[in-house]
Amino acid sequence: MAPSHSTPISASESAPTARVHENILPLQLEKNRVIPKDQQVIFKLRTDPAVATSPTYQMTMVILNGTEGCRAAIKLVNDLETVCTGLNIQRDEGATKRTTIHRVLTGQAKTAFDTGYAQRQNLRLVLARDAARQAGPIGAETDAAFAARIRAIQMPAADASSFAAGINELINFMSPYKALIRVKRQLRRHSRKPADMTVNEYFAAIRRINDEEIPFLPPQELDQNLGEEEVVEIIYYGLPNSWKSEMARQGFDPVDSGIAELQAFCQRLEDIPEFLPAKTKTNNNSKKAKTSHGNNNTKSNSGSKGGNSKKFCLLHGNGSHTTDQCKTLQNQAENLKESRNNGSSNNKTWNRKSNDSNKELNALVDKKVAAKMKALSGKKRKSENEANVVEKLDDDLAGFNYDDMDNLQIESDDSISV
Repeated sequence: MAPSHSTPISASESAPTARVHENILPLQLEKNRVIPKDQQVIFKLRTDPAVATSPTYQMTMVILNGTEGCRAAIKLVNDLETVCTGLNIQRDEGATKRTTIHRVLTGQAKTAFDTGYAQRQNLRLVLARDAARQAGPIGAETDAAFAARIRAIQMPAADASSFAAGINELINFMSPYKALIRVKRQLRRHSRKPADMTVNEYFAAIRRINDEEIPFLPPQELDQNLGEEEVVEIIYYGLPNSWKSEMARQGFDPVDSGIAELQAFCQRLEDIPEFLPAKTKTNNNSKKAKTSHGNNNTKSNSGSKGGNSKKFCLLHGNGSHTTDQCKTLQNQAENLKESRNNGSSNNKTWNRKSNDSNKELNALVDKKVAAKMKALSGKKRKSENEANVVEKLDDDLAGFNYDDMDNLQIESDDSISV
């Protein structure tokens, strides 16, 4: 027996979180896809079914297996009505319509339809026997004869109610849990007009879902679709904000005006270039955008203060100024210049770590020693050479404070003078 979504399910059997917000009936219909020939049935119909010589046409229907979703099931039902009309199958010919729909159903979809169809037929048999019992014996009919007559009552011929019960069970099986509530919530919260959809297409999509698809969703009750006032509010909510602002500026109330006036108003806004979405504006804007962003070497500054600024600073990166305009670098340069002019080691500013400073200082000292030793290597007296080397080193390192070595930072190689 095919499962019905009208029965409650446990938390462990509920749909995964990723599917809770699935758009069951999206605004845009699925684009035409290539269907293999073994998955479709072609019906030959007549334009006037009552006239055997009337022109004929063909209609193709896709075979469903039960995994295609409720929109596919609803489309099949609507297409089947067209087929039955073209084949001159009357509404009350439930058995003939059942044979026709069997040609486009397979697997679980066929089982679900037969389940609903059989349940309705069994109920009709029970009702027929109950009606005979309430009528009582006929004439001098004995109790045994009366009971035998009740048992002999056959299954009544299928009618429109039997076929409808099978259709309802088929849609129930192919619809997700709480489909009606979820579709209405989707319309109210997430049915904004796509930029590539025209006004007429947007209005038609909302009305198609409400008028042609929602009535078939379980529990298939009367008047379960949305009222016109709520449809207007859903459409108004899905319009671009610039359109809503223009309505407020002109004093246009969509609820009081109705859906027809709202659609006409939106059509007028659609013809005004300044109200077009960004994707549908003239090609000149797109060319300008390509020109401004075409150079890959250009530094982007979307997150800076300037918004559209393209300036770049070596210290701060993308920003509102260039390296030459950076106040921080200018202040550091002034401080470095003053420290050099004053000859004070306490005011020197560096940019490298203390370990790198020690290495550079040691290299500087080694270089000085090597140079002095080479200059004095030609002299004969070793003691005089050593004395001169020590004296020269003392002169070069005079005033140097070794306690400041941990605070030294070398800004660049150009700042070291030999």
